[in-house]
Amino acid sequence: MTIKSGEKPKSADVLNMAGRILKNQAALILGKTTYGTLISGKLQTVGDTYAGGDVLSSPVFSAITIDEFAAGTVDTDLWTVTGGGVSETGGKLIIQATSSVVLDGVNAPDFRNGNVKSAFWLIQAGSTYGVTPSSELRLVDESGHSVILLSNWANKTDTNKMLVVGIDPVNNLAGGREITYTADHSPTYTGLDISSLVDTDAWHFEIAIGGDTEARITSVRWLDGTPTDVEFISDDYAEPDGVTIVDAIVVINELIGAGTSRVVEVSADGGSTYDIVTESVHSGQYLVKQFTSPGTTLKIRVTMTSTVTTNAVYELIDFVVFYNLSTGV
Repeated sequence: MTIKSGEKPKSADVLNMAGRILKNQAALILGKTTYGTLISGKLQTVGDTYAGGDVLSSPVFSAITIDEFAAGTVDTDLWTVTGGGVSETGGKLIIQATSSVVLDGVNAPDFRNGNVKSAFWLIQAGSTYGVTPSSELRLVDESGHSVILLSNWANKTDTNKMLVVGIDPVNNLAGGREITYTADHSPTYTGLDISSLVDTDAWHFEIAIGGDTEARITSVRWLDGTPTDVEFISDDYAEPDGVTIVDAIVVINELIGAGTSRVVEVSADGGSTYDIVTESVHSGQYLVKQFTSPGTTLKIRVTMTSTVTTNAVYELIDFVVFYNLSTGV
């Protein structure tokens, strides 16, 4: 790439040069509120707004969504509720002390999964607790047996978190981890003996809250040992001055699980036409030389694919889009 003094540079040369600068500054840019030719999307912070990007209460990653609690009432085709302290509001399942929910409704998966390894993610948006906190995530069968996978995970008020569970029915083992949104999401399949569960029963997850704890769940995800595609599409970003958008660079912040993949696309015409953006030699930097269909409304689309057998996932953390580098407007 060469830009010569006194000559008008090619669009590709400008994009490549600016892309290197943008990549080096990505750590400072991602998550900042910016306007004009730079838009950013921070996907995992609740209560903030970012120009051109969605702000979501749950991570964006390649796993099947079982429930995101958007209906405002508990879905009885998924959940069986015990106790009077369970409600659904504001995109959260609220579980108060001495109450529990079991994911065993007619639309709920059988987590025994026909002798195939599977993985389960429970995303929590904080909690409250008093002097006698208690919370358990259990795997239960239909004969009354249960195994505690994780305990006391809801007894904190500090940060959002994720519970990751791997189930290996062949070897009667499971593994559970409590992690942050931006940690490695990979499940583990050892550490817990689940041989007490009946092989011929269906297996279900139970969330039990005791003491004086309240848990707030925002999403439940699952992978059943087959590759899964999940599509993220951002909100529209309308060019504030109505300037036609002709080119762009995308930089994404991501967690790439072993063997996972993603396809990144950008549209300048509000999603009518998407251009696949090709990754440059700088990891995480994507270039669109020219839009096939220029327009005044940007959208980004990321198709994320998980893996088979290991149930690894790809996660999109946040992104920036820098546009009209060749025109300067």
